[in-house]
Amino acid sequence: MRHRIYTDLVFKSKRGVIKMRALVDTGATDSVIPDNIARLIIIHKTPFTTSLRGFMKNFRTPPAPIIIAETYFPTIRKKGRFMYAMVHGADEIIIGMNILSLAGIHIDTRTGGLSVKNEIWEAFKTLSGIAGLGAIGYLLYKEAKKKK
Repeated sequence: MRHRIYTDLVFKSKRGVIKMRALVDTGATDSVIPDNIARLIIIHKTPFTTSLRGFMKNFRTPPAPIIIAETYFPTIRKKGRFMYAMVHGADEIIIGMNILSLAGIHIDTRTGGLSVKNEIWEAFKTLSGIAGLGAIGYLLYKEAKKKK
């Protein structure tokens, strides 16, 4: 199921902090930023380009430079340096799956908001549960052995 929501973003720029709104699109593989905004917030312009595909058959953009920008999601207190395709004439910033999956950002389908699932904490809880079950099993095994 494809969800589209908007979120606030904060970028560090040469002139200070820039606050923007961005479309969060789970159907987009790559994140896109208009070139006029990218020139203000760019941290690093990579030597790489990408050609974006649209939902229309055979639609492709000309090769777009890939930049890295420091991005902060204030509603979920998540920040990082993420890659964007710098596109001439783009209407808005689009946050695609390349950023969402890398940052562990998920869409809460009940509220339409963003959330961060802490994979390390989830793994710890799972391992703790397994260890707890193992310990209980061991104690039951020892108790059963005593009764024999």
